[in-house]
Parts: sequence; structure tokens; C-alpha cells
Amino acid sequence: MLKNFIDLDLIEAQMVRMWRNHPRVRTQMFTSHEISFTEHQNFLASLEEAAVYYYLVYEDDVPIGVISLDHKDTAVEIGMYSNPALYGKGEILLAHIARHAPLLWRCSTLRAYVLPTNARAIACYGRFGFVVVKSTQKSLLMEYTL
Repeated sequence: MLKNFIDLDLIEAQMVRMWRNHPRVRTQMFTSHEISFTEHQNFLASLEEAAVYYYLVYEDDVPIGVISLDHKDTAVEIGMYSNPALYGKGEILLAHIARHAPLLWRCSTLRAYVLPTNARAIACYGRFGFVVVKSTQKSLLMEYTL
């Protein structure tokens, strides 16, 4: 089940912020500072008018991670992170993204920017079928054709 961030209750919003601030998650993000309560609340409020979608993903009533989708031309830029207490949920999150993106927009490609040091994410995307299409010192651009 997907729950849009704009519909999160306070407990879910706090849980997501705690996940995002967890060192194992935060250090693999392009924006790696700790998110304050106020900053997180402002971010959630901004989603009311944004064209970017963030979802809390549940599997059997257990929250397993977060996905984001942002439409860019014929591609959808994606992001994800798992509940830091769980392992092996990346491909489930990617499956939700691959199913949900075409329901929101006409798109043919999923696009992910990944830190080159994030070996676990690179491997997960690769297992799902993403390929590296561009590499710099700061990021890898990986794409998946729907």
C-alpha cells in the first residue's frame, strides 16, 4: 500500500523523519544534514502544491520505506530509502515505483541519481534492471526503461 505524504498522520511523519535522519540513510543522500522537525513539517506542507509525489510504502501493514516520483519530460526521476531497521526492501520499493509512475504520467523511463559510494543502492538498481548512463565524481545517473 502507498500512502501519500500529504496524508501522513503526525506519528507517520515523525517516523519518516527519524528514518531520513538515521545515519545509514542520511549519509547516502545528496542532502545529508539532519532534518529538523520544523524543516520536515515545512517540506510536508510544500507537497500540497508540488508536482513531486512522496509515498510511505507499507507491506502487510508494516511501513517498509519511502519512494519519490518527479516527472521530467518522458522520464520520472525517482528516489527511495528503506526503513533502516529492515534490509532487502529496495526491489519491493522499485516495483512500487515502476507500477505507480505510469499511473501518474505518460513516461517511458525511470531515472535515479545515486551517490557513487552507495554500493548497496547501485547493486539494487542493477538487479532491478537499471543501467548506468552517466557517471561523474558526484553521482551516477541510472535509468530503467518501462
